Amino acid sequence: MDDRNHVWRSRGTGKIAPALIDAISALARIAHRQQLDGERLRAVLVRVDAEPAGHATGLARVIGRALNTVRWSPIPKPTGLVEQLKTAWRAREPTLPTPEDLAWFSLCDPDGFVRERALEGINMPPPSAIRLALLMIRLNDWVPQVRAAAQRCLDRVGAGIAPEVFVDTLPYCLQALPLASRMGDGGAALIALVSRPDIHDLIADRLMNGEGGAIVRIFRDLMSTDLFDAQLPALAASARNTAIRARALRILLAGAVEDIPVLREFWISRTLGIKRPVAGTATRPIDQAAAAEALISRAARDRTVAVRKAAAQGLVRHRNDVDDLDALVALFDTEKNPAILDRIAFVKKSRPA
Repeated sequence: MDDRNHVWRSRGTGKIAPALIDAISALARIAHRQQLDGERLRAVLVRVDAEPAGHATGLARVIGRALNTVRWSPIPKPTGLVEQLKTAWRAREPTLPTPEDLAWFSLCDPDGFVRERALEGINMPPPSAIRLALLMIRLNDWVPQVRAAAQRCLDRVGAGIAPEVFVDTLPYCLQALPLASRMGDGGAALIALVSRPDIHDLIADRLMNGEGGAIVRIFRDLMSTDLFDAQLPALAASARNTAIRARALRILLAGAVEDIPVLREFWISRTLGIKRPVAGTATRPIDQAAAAEALISRAARDRTVAVRKAAAQGLVRHRNDVDDLDALVALFDTEKNPAILDRIAFVKKSRPA
């Protein structure tokens, strides 16, 4: 039976190119025989670097299953990856892989000892988004020692991570890690990286000028923190992406960020002490003082329905707080969207006589 179809094409690895899967499988067999050379390993890592960060989970499964398959195959020699790790650390022979390259490949090994040793050997910042994603995955490793090693590794290399590499990894990290039940302080490490001035400025620029759905998801997930609260007025006024403009306006008018994904503990049996994490939502208040009247007045003239709808919803919320309600209602006289007209009709009915 074709090993590639039997083992590698399982759930969670379908996005990885078959040619890369074959190369990783061959590399695992060579590593098993202790014949791994640096050139072959670097060639595979170059192909890995070309993959997007979103493929990190599937790639980790592919590498882990490849190494695990050869470990239990009928090849007479024992697995040589641990031995090569030790040898690579002791000698710098040209034919041996460099410790850094071998460590990145060993990061997905099924053996927790190998993963921990690999993390201890990474001292240079990850050169690509997918390598950083593979490192972030280890923050949620099921082995506590590996999680601790991943945290120490991130502390060592975090200052040298290029802003572009981190921002390219950000969508994957924001979606996968906040709901990771074992992440512990990994969330703090992620926040620390986002707080770096060069990374923060690049993200703010992407939020202001980015297009497409990916940047909207990044903005939604980032608003679970207060790192970009100061940018909300500018985003509500000038963001190129209309969905970001509308969401920033809703947050400012509501005075809070709603629908933040969180993990809550759900008791299965209090008697037996059995519980499990369940995905839920939370609300976070913001410190930005919103000038509701000015925000609604500007947004009511926006060309996008989503922004005008957010303005109408804000008018419903602040109908008893604004100074000139009639003037704001008049801004919607030419509106044709039924959802917006319903909100304006409610404001007209509920205003004092």
